[in-house]
Amino acid sequence: MEKKAKEQLKKLLEMSKEQFTEMEERWKDFDKDSLFSVRKSKDFHLGYAYGKIEHKFISWFYSEYGRSQTDEEYEEFFNTVKEHASKGF
Repeated sequence: MEKKAKEQLKKLLEMSKEQFTEMEERWKDFDKDSLFSVRKSKDFHLGYAYGKIEHKFISWFYSEYGRSQTDEEYEEFFNTVKEHASKGF
């Protein structure tokens, strides 16, 4: 991916990090009480966040470059998000 696209993705991931910091606190509270299945909630929110990041990035990419991402560019996008998520989003 080009530098501009990497910077845009970094912005989206930083915005999502703030939201997940708040969600992590709520999950910890729910987990203590054992009232809810925190794992399902976490998986759902992670999937939702990934979908939103993907949608926003792909829309931005298309409007910026006037084309869809190549398979290689999408793979780089996916791996970047996956790496970011493994560090605690």
